[in-house]
Amino acid sequence: MKVKINNSCIKNERTIDIKPLTIILGRNNVGKTRLVYSFVDELRPYHKNVFYFPIQYTDAYCAPRTSEFNEVADVIQDQILHGKFEFGEDETFDSYPICEASLSAKTLSNFVNYLRFDAEKNDLVVFSEPETNLHPFAQVQFAELIGLLVNKGINIIMTIHSPYIVDHLSNLIIAKNKVNDENINKIESMFYLKNHNSFLSKDNVAAYLLGNGEITELLEDTCLINWSTFGDVSNDLRHIFYDLINREDA
Repeated sequence: MKVKINNSCIKNERTIDIKPLTIILGRNNVGKTRLVYSFVDELRPYHKNVFYFPIQYTDAYCAPRTSEFNEVADVIQDQILHGKFEFGEDETFDSYPICEASLSAKTLSNFVNYLRFDAEKNDLVVFSEPETNLHPFAQVQFAELIGLLVNKGINIIMTIHSPYIVDHLSNLIIAKNKVNDENINKIESMFYLKNHNSFLSKDNVAAYLLGNGEITELLEDTCLINWSTFGDVSNDLRHIFYDLINREDA
């Protein structure tokens, strides 16, 4: 969907192509979140539900219902959280209150709750830096989780700083292009969740870099999301390391 943007984040009015998965990258304090809210204002009429994560934890009880997203919720609990999130007062089993859990567990538990009780096709879900408090292993699992949700009909916009998630989204796009009936098991086994349903069509992904009042498309024809500033920082750190190691005046 084409969205026309004209706010203080960018110098000139632009029309942006919003895809089922749209990611916004850039350094801190360049206006990524304000830009996303501009997107949401334009997109809200086309979506019954809009959800934002992270959200503040609530202990309000929701009656269970059948959800086609339960299997994705199970993936979060079994493979990322390695634990269950349940409502109730029963303390007879090995459990502890959510207030004693890590920030990542609180955020993901809220998302499990959304998937079990609220999620519907064509929802718009907005993530603000979902990599926060997640180990790199969990971050790449989360990237594959995003693929599962997009392919089930959830629309996602997210701001992000994680090179692990960005690079792995590229892998998911390339895998979609390469997979066939003969190699599906081998390619699927290369990924963390072992599920080819997380592979992403390039047509369903958009990636933009925001900075200096400009917005630039990042997804290349090669399926790479090429945000060079990740590599720039890594190169700087290597240069500092080798300069220190090789100093002769110390």
